[in-house]
Amino acid sequence: MPQKNIRVFISYRRDDSQYVTDSIHDHLMRHFGEENVFLDVQNIPFGVDFRKHLASQVAAHDVVLVIIGPDWARIMQERATQPNDFVRIEVESALQQGKLIIPVLVMETQMPDFSVLPPSIADLQWLQTAIIRRKPDLEHDCVRLADGIRYSVLPSSLDILPPPFNWIDIPAGQVTLEDGHDKFEVPAFTVAKYPVTVAQYEVFMKDGGYTTPQWWTKGDWQWLQKQSNTAPRYWNNEKWQSLGKPDHPVVGVSWFEACAFTRWLSDQSGEHIYLPTEQQWQRAAQGNDGRKFPWGNEWEVSRCNNDTEYGDFGDTKKKADNTTSSVTAYEGKGDSPFSVVDMAGNVWEWTKSAFETAQTVNLEDTTTLRVVRGGSWSSNLAENFRITFRHGFTPGIRLTNQGFRVIRSQF
Repeated sequence: MPQKNIRVFISYRRDDSQYVTDSIHDHLMRHFGEENVFLDVQNIPFGVDFRKHLASQVAAHDVVLVIIGPDWARIMQERATQPNDFVRIEVESALQQGKLIIPVLVMETQMPDFSVLPPSIADLQWLQTAIIRRKPDLEHDCVRLADGIRYSVLPSSLDILPPPFNWIDIPAGQVTLEDGHDKFEVPAFTVAKYPVTVAQYEVFMKDGGYTTPQWWTKGDWQWLQKQSNTAPRYWNNEKWQSLGKPDHPVVGVSWFEACAFTRWLSDQSGEHIYLPTEQQWQRAAQGNDGRKFPWGNEWEVSRCNNDTEYGDFGDTKKKADNTTSSVTAYEGKGDSPFSVVDMAGNVWEWTKSAFETAQTVNLEDTTTLRVVRGGSWSSNLAENFRITFRHGFTPGIRLTNQGFRVIRSQF
């Protein structure tokens, strides 16, 4: 189903940070919706215990932001003996309820000395803070705050997807593509250790993957409606995607379906998840030494799922598997220098790069060839498994030897 609404309660002092708090409120409404960001406690009903009312408002939200400006501690100290200090009651309620609380330091404020503040809010000083700076940094800082809230409140991708699933950090580095595309600097990113499996893709399907337009671009959704697809091709074919093969890579998925999966997983986890560019894919497969295959420079037929009989590197004859294998079947045998698995063989993997230009493709482009990498169970030439080998598929094609893996970025 569409992403769970995240409700944010903002606690602040008007005399301390009204102006900047209004800006934070406006930014967070864009991320979470106007109805989900609570700023002012107003219209407390007559005869109602305002302490209980404030506590109930705090309880109705997922996260409490405590905005701390230059005068926050002084005002808190001055009103320490006042039983009707709303801000102190809000912070006390949030701490007592075990809410996720984020102290937000604004206007170049440092965390105050809590030794002179009410003991009931002392635990606030130990919580990790967020910092919101003035313009031009305010918008960037608010984006980081919103991302941090999502990451803290929503389940992680590791919680959502069944195993085998894990992330591997890839440091920044340089790759050289073939066909005259030259060298590229690749910033650091995180890559899925394995291709997306049948069981993992099934979670997406059961969560409305083929019936929720928000996870598809306009062009992708039009393609889906025209094709009347409700599942990957071959989904009900036992040779490829039966429930008896939950840890095999999902196949028969177009580029459009793979992208929809990444948007769904991003929405559900609050993480920034995409298909890799071919530069990122090559960086994760090759490491720093320019090797030909994930495991080294010599072709070895037993290192991956393939259908090689002849090949170009003196390989020996191998009986074909004639189908996919578990994504862990060759773990420890054909891993990349970063321990990424199945980057040669099993399934060709979609990237978000255009074949002709090696640049990120326009997401609304439904015709340009997309780069696939890695070879597959059906590839019968060792050449296909070289890390730098590039192949292009039309984005709507759905084959038995084609799948994908995902990456995660900080922004």
